[in-house]
Amino acid sequence: MNLHRARVLVLVGMVIASGVGGGVAAWAADGGNDQSLTRGFFAFPGGDGWVTVNLGTEFTDIQRLTLPPGKYIATATAALASNILTSVGCRLTIGTLEGDFVQGVLGRDSNDFLALPLTFGFTIQTPQDLAVACVAGSAGAVVSQPSPITAIPVDRLTIQEGFAP
Repeated sequence: MNLHRARVLVLVGMVIASGVGGGVAAWAADGGNDQSLTRGFFAFPGGDGWVTVNLGTEFTDIQRLTLPPGKYIATATAALASNILTSVGCRLTIGTLEGDFVQGVLGRDSNDFLALPLTFGFTIQTPQDLAVACVAGSAGAVVSQPSPITAIPVDRLTIQEGFAP
């Protein structure tokens, strides 16, 4: 490559970098309040507001996050503990919509811990609470730990059936 082409490439790279950097700086100076940017929602499970929930044999919410209308991909981790051998299962719920049920077994050792990964795609027309709802095989045997929820709005959402062998 000759020196002239190298100078042009360096100049083009600097223009692109300055344009991207300026956009990031403008967004940061705006406090991230530009409505055209993607916004995420996260329920912080720690701090003074977090409360341990004792699970029973009926579904119980262990974490909630209020969302505005829109299309979302949500993920959560149901963090649970027990020292009694029992089954436990959780799902994400919003209104009458329910995500897939994920389950495991706790209490094989004293103070056994389990983290169940949850993912859910959905569309809502009104503000609603997204919740991590769990149920235990034995009442009072399982307690919740800080369980985060993240929801990312998406422009388009197509929900398809998963892999079936």
